[in-house]
Amino acid sequence: HISMALSGIRQAFDTDACVLEELLLSRAITLSSDEVRTLQVILTPLENKAFSFQIVSIREGEEESRADSWILHSSGKVRLLSTDAPLQTDNAEAVKARCADVISGPEFYAALQEVGYAWGPSFQWVRNVWRNENEALCCIEQPSQLPDDVRDYQLYPGLLDACFQVLGSFGKADTDESSEHEYSYMPFRMAKFEFYKRPEPGGRLWGHVRIEDSTGNSENHGISGNISFFDDLGQMIAEVTDFEFRKTSRETLMRGLRKESDEFYEIIWKPLRQAQGPLRQAQGKSEPGSWLIFADKKGFGERLADRLKVQGEHCVMVFPSQAYEVSDDAHYLINPAELRDFQRLLQECGMQDGSQFRGIIHLWGLDETQSSTVSLQSSLHLIQAMAQTRWSEYPRLWLITQGAQAIGPSSPPLQVHQSPLWGLGQVISLEHPELHCVRVDLDPSADRDNEIQSLFEEIRIPDEESQIAWREGVRYVARFVQSSELNVKSSTRLRPDSSYLITGGTGALGLMVASQLVKQGAKHLILMSRGGASAENAGAIAQMRETGADVLVLSADASNEKDVTQAFEKIKVSMPQLRGIIHAAGVLDDGVLIQQNWERFQKVMAPKAEGAWH
Repeated sequence: HISMALSGIRQAFDTDACVLEELLLSRAITLSSDEVRTLQVILTPLENKAFSFQIVSIREGEEESRADSWILHSSGKVRLLSTDAPLQTDNAEAVKARCADVISGPEFYAALQEVGYAWGPSFQWVRNVWRNENEALCCIEQPSQLPDDVRDYQLYPGLLDACFQVLGSFGKADTDESSEHEYSYMPFRMAKFEFYKRPEPGGRLWGHVRIEDSTGNSENHGISGNISFFDDLGQMIAEVTDFEFRKTSRETLMRGLRKESDEFYEIIWKPLRQAQGPLRQAQGKSEPGSWLIFADKKGFGERLADRLKVQGEHCVMVFPSQAYEVSDDAHYLINPAELRDFQRLLQECGMQDGSQFRGIIHLWGLDETQSSTVSLQSSLHLIQAMAQTRWSEYPRLWLITQGAQAIGPSSPPLQVHQSPLWGLGQVISLEHPELHCVRVDLDPSADRDNEIQSLFEEIRIPDEESQIAWREGVRYVARFVQSSELNVKSSTRLRPDSSYLITGGTGALGLMVASQLVKQGAKHLILMSRGGASAENAGAIAQMRETGADVLVLSADASNEKDVTQAFEKIKVSMPQLRGIIHAAGVLDDGVLIQQNWERFQKVMAPKAEGAWH
């Protein structure tokens, strides 16, 4: 991937030195013995003299005009460099002195072979490796025979891969004892690849590998590190920053040889400290401004305001109430259910042009309980009022929760009644990107003073992150990445001696699901819906019964707790053991946020969210 990108940059710009950033290796290029693929490097201009690049491929014979014929293998950004290559700061002898274990090239590749990594002759460039627990140095020399000329490349793929092999060897290939799946560590993403110059053909090179993270935690099952390539004179060839390997089942890799499978993505939480240095310090010394704080009842907002006031900031505090009331120019009471209260609040604060507001901090989610809707209702009305206000510069919006996200394997019980605010925040980000909506999930088990300090630092000197969580003093940010490991059974066996419940079961979707369950062997179904049996669904239900299926139709509203309780009592006494529930109940009433009202909002939320809770 990298070698192709470098060659494309050379051909397009007639230069060597460049930086590849945010490199994502989304799919391996896998080929069967008789397969022919065309690969293409695409460079697209961006702002500030940068470019995006993509490496895509298409199988021979497929229609090029069809978008789904092309597979994206890797992508990232490119910047050209005009600076000379720096010198390696830590020479080879110094690194050797720190690394007690010495491994010859043949021993290194034999060890990799034992755990399932087989490298052909053109990829065996490592001659010796010196290593300790967190660091390695490898001597890199060109093999005696190669299938093509290294001078045709900016960096020969096998040369480049040598240090990647050493970094990947820090992750032990293993077998999951609970299944038949074997796992390997494969390149996944790279924050930065700085390329300074082409190496001399046939010359000896050195690779310095430094492990940054090898926790293998349940979030990404990976290792990451930094790599430096340099020659005998200490002249830098290339540098790699934050190169991550992900644990991947070999079944997943082999699947690519058999067929093109769907791509699955997931959200992972990655530790990431806030930026440091002179620029961040300068940002923190900006002129004081005003903050609009929707304060919680526990005093979190008031203590945050105290911190801000020490820095010379002005804070306007807003508390929920039944009626609009102003105690002074810095304290307001408003009704979360009244849009006009939010409109009046922004007007009376004197923020018609918005220039005084540095940010709006919404803390009402911290007071949310199972039966409360204050945070969602108030956020909806706040967004609508902000959209109707003329701003010269939009304030940044912060939505604060505590324990609404699961971070790490030992996450405490979720505060699920706060989690919907994160979903609404995602919609705000999509429909109103001008607000730079940031969601921050605080640690439910941390000391309050520490959490206030964490939030204070976030809002005073924000970066570009929009989903942030704090746990045990560590700052995490959300990343949407391709899933490299899916522990999914190939099929689900439906038991004929058990029953299965479908909410919304007499609707079009529910009946379709029910029909599929019957075809797959289900013999006892419960179709629950508000309307119950009707002339419209009688035919579909009759067809299922004709196949021998026992179908019980219940009239019950999933959003009504009493209805759900009574339905389960009836299922318990009249049907076999319940082994599966498909929650298909729902109401469709789409609309963008500025066109919504709380009645429409609640009508959609009730059957889906409250129904799931019941």
